[in-house]
Amino acid sequence: MKYADATKKYDVVFGLETHVELSTNTKLFCPAHIEFGGEPNTELTPVSLGLPGSLPVINKTAVDYAIKLGLALHCEIAEWSQFARKNYFYPDMPRDYQISQYDKPTNGNGYLDVELEDGTIFRVPIERAHIEDDAGKNTHVGGADGRIEGADHSLVDYNRAGVPLIEIVTKPIEGAGDRAPEIAGAYMRAIRDIVRALNISHARMEQGNMRADVNVSLRPSADAPYGTRSETKNVNSFRGIEKTIQYEIRRQAARLDDGKEILQETRHWDEATQTTAGGRLKSDADDYRYFPDPDLVMLHITKEHIEEMKAQMPEMPRERRNRLKGEWGFNDLEMRDVLNADALDLLEDTVKAGASASGAKKWWLGELSREANNKGVSLEELPITPADVAEVEKLIADGKLNDKLAKQTVAGVLAGEGTPDEVVKKHGFQVVSDDGALENPKVDRIYGLHLWPTVPKGKIGVRWDYLMAQTSDFEITVHGKSAHASTPQMGIDAIVVAAELITMVQTVITRDVDPHQDALLTLGKIQGGTSHNVIAEEVTISGTLRVFSNDLYRTLSHKIAALMQGLETATGAQIDMDRKVRYPSVRNPRELVEQFYTVLDSMDDAVLVEPVMAAEDFAEYQQEIPGLFFFLGVQEPTGTAPLHSSHFNFDERVLLTGVETFKRILECESKCTKKK
Repeated sequence: MKYADATKKYDVVFGLETHVELSTNTKLFCPAHIEFGGEPNTELTPVSLGLPGSLPVINKTAVDYAIKLGLALHCEIAEWSQFARKNYFYPDMPRDYQISQYDKPTNGNGYLDVELEDGTIFRVPIERAHIEDDAGKNTHVGGADGRIEGADHSLVDYNRAGVPLIEIVTKPIEGAGDRAPEIAGAYMRAIRDIVRALNISHARMEQGNMRADVNVSLRPSADAPYGTRSETKNVNSFRGIEKTIQYEIRRQAARLDDGKEILQETRHWDEATQTTAGGRLKSDADDYRYFPDPDLVMLHITKEHIEEMKAQMPEMPRERRNRLKGEWGFNDLEMRDVLNADALDLLEDTVKAGASASGAKKWWLGELSREANNKGVSLEELPITPADVAEVEKLIADGKLNDKLAKQTVAGVLAGEGTPDEVVKKHGFQVVSDDGALENPKVDRIYGLHLWPTVPKGKIGVRWDYLMAQTSDFEITVHGKSAHASTPQMGIDAIVVAAELITMVQTVITRDVDPHQDALLTLGKIQGGTSHNVIAEEVTISGTLRVFSNDLYRTLSHKIAALMQGLETATGAQIDMDRKVRYPSVRNPRELVEQFYTVLDSMDDAVLVEPVMAAEDFAEYQQEIPGLFFFLGVQEPTGTAPLHSSHFNFDERVLLTGVETFKRILECESKCTKKK
């Protein structure tokens, strides 16, 4: 069944059981050291192995971490809480029971407000956030993708056994409708941000620091009793959680429509097939035979200690986001884009390292985001640091790199070639400049020529005022929202938005420019999308804008920006434009043109040419000192191929005319200097 049909026909109820591994130095009930990736079965004590006669002792730091998390989740902190034995028999549970909290948890009856991508606030009710210890880790050998199916044998690593956890259990979440996957993803990201802000967990899902059991059920209407739920265990990615909910809604709706039973069972998410698979029938709490752990006394948390923990609470993620938004000068859409990309920490660290907020955003949400999407990894997993990005920004600000060289430098860092400075030195990317070249000795005037295929051979093409255009490069990035092609309502199609923008931008030249003025806008490249059946998340459009007047350039830039803003409002997409003037206009002073005529043998040698929309870096020199640029004709009577054509060719004897013209210019300048 289609997702949209399923959510229209049935009321969705879901819940999440989030396991957060605490970043204490030692385990919950023993002094065994904790280190991710340690040699298997080396971080052990008799307590974590459940050996007879060993007695647990509570880790005070873990309790303090639990209190801080409870405060952040607006929970009631119990003065008295109790540990219980949860009995079950798995190879990775050496004691054959887990020490957890049952009817007397430390934290209960809380909530968390999460902000969705469109700015909507949804309150997730929290039943409890209790303390427990983790199991070991099974590794299945010989099966597909490390799963037990088809495995030859299994290995057990007990290093994780006894690591302190907080299990955050939501109440049944109602009223989500078709936004259930989005709400679940936003909630999990909010939990991640909170525990990192509290500095109580690394919360790296790919390392198992944080994972969730996903419960889903359907019912005919919002006032009907809850349906039978499935529980998909240990989903360890945000996208996996979102897709699990989406798939389970479709699966259960199809079974209900066919008159089939929904089993109360555990299931497993298969990333390869994008489906869930049945595990075992789900046990109720009674089946675990909970009873108070006789080796542990009740936990007493005084009001004074709670107040002490409150005084240590840092700035919470939501308040932090609002503060940074103001400091960086971002609008709501810009900040939301940062949050959706999970780039807030990266941007903040990049700014702290010396980059501007806009520069940091440009890199992390542009070039680096595309690289992460192509590789199927998170931004954090890319082999580049905020300090590296800040260093690239500094090199640009210092004039040592242009945009093109900066991108090549970043590519080198990503390829493992070292820091930005090392990559620049290795490849010689640094922009070469000599600011004193026009001053020592001082240059009074400058002249230049260019071969020109539309001016007759041997003739000199010249005009006063504008001769060649100002040109600027721009790159427009449309940030949408990815979704499966079967559920387009869940996404924002960047391709559709980009297509609309392309059409609208073309009208800027035809409707906003005086017909007597020259302007040319070219869209030369469009790139976006990752798959034929996925709503495109991002599209880039690259092009050039050519004008003669800088005032006209500013006017057109503002017009394009206004179009982008209007389209953002209409579609919900975010559109960024990065533009840079490559060359100013070549503009010849009238007095130099009149003087130039005197150096020619006759006026017949000169051809008055029309301005052209091509650009020339000679214009950069004209910004500093008076200068004149002219065309040296190479056109044959039979015609000449255009510039930059592989067929361009000319009679090289015409160069003598150019040399002779420069010689006469020098003689004229010498005479003028002596007269002075």
